[in-house]
Amino acid sequence: MDCVFARVLSTRVLVLALFPCLCATSTVLLLPARARAGEAGANQPVAERASDEDAASRLSEFKVAFKAKGLKGEERIYARVWALEALGEVQHPDIVDALAKHTRDKDPHIRTAALDQLGKQQAFPGYAGQAVLKAVQKHRRDATFVLAGMECIARLRYLGASDWLVKCIKRADYAMTKRAVETAAKLEDPRLVPFLVDLLKKLRIEKGFSWDGYEVSWATGSHKDVSKEKAEQIKAEGDARAKAGKAKAAKGRQGSTRDMGAHVLRALRTMTQKKFTGGADARAWLKANEAQLQADVEAIQKRDEAQRATAKALKSRRRRK
Repeated sequence: MDCVFARVLSTRVLVLALFPCLCATSTVLLLPARARAGEAGANQPVAERASDEDAASRLSEFKVAFKAKGLKGEERIYARVWALEALGEVQHPDIVDALAKHTRDKDPHIRTAALDQLGKQQAFPGYAGQAVLKAVQKHRRDATFVLAGMECIARLRYLGASDWLVKCIKRADYAMTKRAVETAAKLEDPRLVPFLVDLLKKLRIEKGFSWDGYEVSWATGSHKDVSKEKAEQIKAEGDARAKAGKAKAAKGRQGSTRDMGAHVLRALRTMTQKKFTGGADARAWLKANEAQLQADVEAIQKRDEAQRATAKALKSRRRRK
């Protein structure tokens, strides 16, 4: 099980055991209004917004369930986690506000559960994304919480976290850097492509990276560049590196520079649909495709601005209440 969500997932089995005494309602709400298309990505499912009445009803139920009257210790925590999960089923700005409040809870299980549900508020990627980013910056020393936050940002396709992701990638912590790179790939934000290409140079991953079962891509990426014997040698060396990497992971030590280079190359492959063999190859592609990349950057910038504008409007709405 992924350690990032262990806090939340470890409670769910026990919550099911408590479900009969905790459940106040089993009604599934119908969510009538759609989110703005300008905020969501082309391949992102459009979430539906709940009515104000449905949101108010669910918040009222949540306030009762979250008190967890009569329960103590772990049972009380489990009940509160379940209440947050039930609350997160409804897409509404007021729900985002309530969940954001509980990301500040002193109990790490509660705040991680609230963060996880914020990541499901896909009808409001900008508004919920800002709440997620604020929460992970506040609890930046809680590695589990921060890693979970990256997953939420990817799920929301929130575009306002690019600068923060760059800072995380630059950190010495291997797990943090790896997850930040993976999050950048899921966002498919072209503004991060030049940074990742430059990172390959800093990692000294310039050429000779092999893809898919040691398919030989040496220097220029052609199969004809090496002999059969050389290809077998490259494969053997790659197998040895992979075995050594697994041994390091098993002992809980940091991954190697080349391991990180592999993650960066995979991210670039997702973002550009190109299978680069190293930094030299990636820089050549970047130079040849400057115009297209700029067009992609302008398109993503418009989505980013749409997310920010919607979030600003929702904040103004909250102040007027």
